[in-house]
Amino acid sequence: MFSGAASTGNSGNISIHTQRLLLQNGAVIYAPTFQTGRGGNLNIRAAESITLDASVLATIALPGSNGTSGNIDIHTGQFLAERGGFVAASTLGTGVGGNITLNSTQSVALLTTPEIALIPTGIFSNSILGTGAAGDVSVTTPDC
Repeated sequence: MFSGAASTGNSGNISIHTQRLLLQNGAVIYAPTFQTGRGGNLNIRAAESITLDASVLATIALPGSNGTSGNIDIHTGQFLAERGGFVAASTLGTGVGGNITLNSTQSVALLTTPEIALIPTGIFSNSILGTGAAGDVSVTTPDC
């Protein structure tokens, strides 16, 4: 699933409301910005669970852009990222990275990264290669 801004406009937001969300085998939900526009926000609500199995939820300001990343807001019962699955609201340009909020009513698990993975399993708001500041990451769960 993709919503991108290739020029001065903003990316659209992506909202998903479901009982369970399973992304596997390289599936991607992505709202980047390529220029001056803002990356779209990802709003994910899954009452029971979210599983990212070698898959990605991301909003990223790409190299050469000065737009900011969108924010990622996740609400679920159980959250699992494994085998290189990750959530990212990052900047690779001069724009600011987005914020990530993960609220889980039961558990959050980040498991296994394949040896050949370029990016480890995890939750990231970071500045890579660019000069923009990273955003914040907030995780709330009874297991913290």
